[in-house]
Amino acid sequence: MTNHLTSLKIAVLCGGVGAERDISLISGDAVFQALASSGSDIVKIDLTDRRLPPQLGAVDLAFLTLHGEFGEDGEAQKLLDQAGIFYTGSGADASALALDKFAAKERLRAAGVPVADGFLARRGADLATIARQMRDLALPVVVKPNARGSSVGVTMVRDGDELAAALAKAWQFDDAALVEKFIGGVEIAAGLLDGEPLPLVEIVPASGFYDYQAKYFAETEYRCPARLSATQTARAQTYAAQTWHALGLRDFARIDLICDNHGATVLEANTLPGFTPHSLLPKAAAVAGLDFPALCWRIVEIARRRQSGVESLELKVES
Repeated sequence: MTNHLTSLKIAVLCGGVGAERDISLISGDAVFQALASSGSDIVKIDLTDRRLPPQLGAVDLAFLTLHGEFGEDGEAQKLLDQAGIFYTGSGADASALALDKFAAKERLRAAGVPVADGFLARRGADLATIARQMRDLALPVVVKPNARGSSVGVTMVRDGDELAAALAKAWQFDDAALVEKFIGGVEIAAGLLDGEPLPLVEIVPASGFYDYQAKYFAETEYRCPARLSATQTARAQTYAAQTWHALGLRDFARIDLICDNHGATVLEANTLPGFTPHSLLPKAAAVAGLDFPALCWRIVEIARRRQSGVESLELKVES
């Protein structure tokens, strides 16, 4: 971290209006504490509606820790762009694309990145028709809100009788549910900083399924580096990098994958991953030699260098 960074006035934006508000508040507080520990001029702003507060006009940079709706969907980024306020993370269009899981998968499939087969089930669609489409995938399937994060509203469907309840749960959070073929294997989180891969994190949920409860409240085990072969590691990091480029991401992101002996499948991209004590990007960064405050300042540095048009970074991370 250099002196010109600590002289910045930075606003940490958190909270928001969506289902992931509570998680965002935890992330925002963690980033605020990390940045403020240097004695810098840091303010934490809890967004409670879809407007930007006036005090943002006086900051040099907004550090985004918003998750899901009005955060990862690009809406906050659009307002920040219109107001001329510089911010961390991917731009409005890339954010919206990445959060729309079905659209992102179509883009990745076109780019040659392996993704799971699936289809959209919109609220109010005929249940019998959805059930027939589901049978084409073969059970089990995963049903999730199409444009939400943090594993909210996600259900594993192992029996056809469970479909209606799974759809109802997903539709609580989004008008469209993604019904997706379940891919077995080792669940992996691939973090990237400025497109550079971090060590992979292996996720071992006690329940065997990494849903919202397992992500934030249950006894889930995390191993970093992941217990993968060198070939598997290289393949997963290659697909993560291809996802980064195909979706037009920037600054930092987390790509979730499933790996097995035959290959790897990209599940989704997270443009504003969590910064909670359970979050995976900070775990990977720590193994790469960046503690939590260093990670936060590194993201600030990447954003400021992007703002000034400087491409190279002084710090590099090892994979």
